[in-house]
Amino acid sequence: MTNSRLEDLMAIDPGEMSEDVQKEFFNELKASRLFLPVNFISNPINPEELEEWETLELSEPLRFEPVLLKINEKFVLPLFTNEEALEQMGRVNVINYAATDIAELLLNLENVSEVLINPNTDSSIGMARESFVMQCLADEISGMIDIASDLNEFAVPLEQNTKFYLRSETPFMADEAEEDVFTASEPFFVSSLDVFHPEYEYLNVLVVPKGMMFLYLGNIVDNLEENHDVVLAPVIRFHLEESENDTFIWKAIEQELGG
Repeated sequence: MTNSRLEDLMAIDPGEMSEDVQKEFFNELKASRLFLPVNFISNPINPEELEEWETLELSEPLRFEPVLLKINEKFVLPLFTNEEALEQMGRVNVINYAATDIAELLLNLENVSEVLINPNTDSSIGMARESFVMQCLADEISGMIDIASDLNEFAVPLEQNTKFYLRSETPFMADEAEEDVFTASEPFFVSSLDVFHPEYEYLNVLVVPKGMMFLYLGNIVDNLEENHDVVLAPVIRFHLEESENDTFIWKAIEQELGG
């Protein structure tokens, strides 16, 4: 199995990826097998000592720990799509691991801040640990996630100022706002698509600044025209910037995590 299509998608500037391309990228990532540099803790295997077709009977389970890089005082897990990209690591033990298995491994590596695929190459891509886990384990997490308790664990900061959308049957945000400030004290479900529930009369456009925490559910939910695909971490406050007819423009001005 090769990662040629994943590598083609990685060559595209993330800022120029359309929504469809982003979805394809995450699908390819989830289906991929990647080279994971490791240090063996027990039962090290030296391939040069094995005869052709020789097999080993292990007296105990093979155990290993991933090789981590330290970049800007943060621990990063390097992954590689092919052997050529891996060469920069020098002579190192590697395991060819399914991305979903790597994601499960990352659940227990809380000291890791980021996953870096093909580091020091022209098509290197970095992802927050939480994002990698959410994208690769979307199906598993969808059956067990408790938004209220897991939001703080899986939420990640926005990498740029972003617009989200919330259509509703009533202008509830404007009605509940005090001095033009609406406060969401619970996880706030919104959409990344402006076509979300087009049959609803009122449209709230939410401008959320870079750095605020959110949880993306796009690979978990079906039918994005009818279901929210983003959760904004509470407590989050929005200021009403302007309104015209049935459209309200809001800007997130404050977020108090764990509120």
